[in-house]
This record gives sequence, structure tokens and C-alpha cells, in this order.
Amino acid sequence: MKRLLYLFSFCLLFIYQSFAFAGENDSLKIYHLPKRVTSKDYLPNTLIIKYKDNPVKSLKTFDTNNLTKTDKLIFTYKKQFLVSGDLTKVTLSDQKSIDQIGLNRIFQVGYSNQISVENAINEILKDTTIEYAEPSFIYNTFADPNDPSYVNGLQNYLI
Repeated sequence: MKRLLYLFSFCLLFIYQSFAFAGENDSLKIYHLPKRVTSKDYLPNTLIIKYKDNPVKSLKTFDTNNLTKTDKLIFTYKKQFLVSGDLTKVTLSDQKSIDQIGLNRIFQVGYSNQISVENAINEILKDTTIEYAEPSFIYNTFADPNDPSYVNGLQNYLI
């Protein structure tokens, strides 16, 4: 009987904890750059953002009343990050899978102010329509390929 009581109390505690975590506010995300990342590791004034749903309007400015008038985040351009070609030639099922994955909701945006990238991302993350935002990182290779076919130019499609 005691074991059953302990098991029941453990289950109640587990259920209570799961509801307590579900009530936390997800909109309070704060972005920090990873350790050892400097301004040379990402493009200046350029961010990658993903919307939760397809954006219905074009963003030109971003103002959450936390920035002063001179620090207002102004977008200079916004372009789709991954372009999947002419959607009129893509089947409806492929369009639905692209939309479900969300590749059509990822955009590269540029901003004109000299706000730090962390502050810009944190201001953007306060918008509930944004799923994530990050700097546009510059990726570097660390080694040359040692494949003889690549080195001799036989795989020119990989260049």
C-alpha cells in the first residue's frame, strides 16, 4: 500500500512539474553569441531570420519601444534565403512539404544602424512572429580535399 501511495504521489508531482514548465513564457528568448565568436566571423549588419508563419507584410523597420529614436532598427533589404525556383513548376505536394519544413520562411535581412548584433537579434526575438534570428555567419574550410579525382579536375561539378 505504501508503494502504491509513493507511486501515486510521484505521478502527481511529475504531472504538476510538466504543467508548470508548460506555462513559462517562450517569448523571453535572449540571444548571446557563442564563445570565441568575433565580428570577423559574421557579416556586419546582416541577420538570418525565420518566421513562424509565412510573413504577410514586408518589414521595413522594427520598433519595440525599447530602443531610442536614434537606435531604431531599420531594415535596408530583405530577401529569401533559399529560393526554390519557379513554384508554378513544382507540384502541390512538393510545395506543401517546402512550406511544412519552413525553408520558404527563412530570410536574410540587412539593417542600417550600428547596433550590436546581439541587441538587434534580441529586439527581433521580442516579436512573436519570429521563430529564430541569428547572425549571417561566414563559414571557412579547414582542410583541402585529398581526393585525386577532385585535385586532378575530374570532378569539376564540385567547384
